Amino acid sequence: MNKRKILLFLLVPLLIVIDQLTKYFAEVSLLEGHSVNIIDNFFYFTLIYNTGAAWSSFSNSRWLLVGISTITAIGFSIYYFRYQKKRSVFGNISIILIIGGAIGNWIDRVFYGRVVDFLDFYIFGYNFPVFNFADICVVCGTIALILFMYIDEKKVKNG
Repeated sequence: MNKRKILLFLLVPLLIVIDQLTKYFAEVSLLEGHSVNIIDNFFYFTLIYNTGAAWSSFSNSRWLLVGISTITAIGFSIYYFRYQKKRSVFGNISIILIIGGAIGNWIDRVFYGRVVDFLDFYIFGYNFPVFNFADICVVCGTIALILFMYIDEKKVKNG
C-alpha cells in the first residue's frame, strides 16, 4: 500500500474519532442551550443540537443531509483514489479533511437525527453559528482544496 493510501486510512478514522469524542465530551459536560465562557465576548462552549446544516439551513431534513454527506464522502473518496498521485500531500490532506468531516456529521445524522454543535464564537459582536470539529474539517479542507487547485492551475499555465 502506498503512502498516500496509508495517509487516508490513518487520518480519516483519526478525524472521526476526534470529532465523536469532542461531541461526546460536550454532551456530558454541558447543558443544552447554556454557554460556558472561555474567552469573554469571543469564545464559548454552547451545546446545541442542529437538525439542519450550516446556519440551521435545511432544518429537519435529516435524510436529505444524510444523502448529501454520503455522496460527498463517496465522491471525494473516489476522487482521492483516482487522482492521488497527481496531488501534493497538501492536496491529499485537504480531501481527507473533507471526507473525515462529512463522515463525522453523517454519523450524528444517521444515528441520532441531529448534529452536536458546541463551539460558539462572537466575531465583532456577531454570534457566529455554533459548530463542531467535523465542520472545521470540512471548511478547512474545502479552503485548502480551493487553494491547491488555484496553485496547481498556476503551475500548469506557467509550464
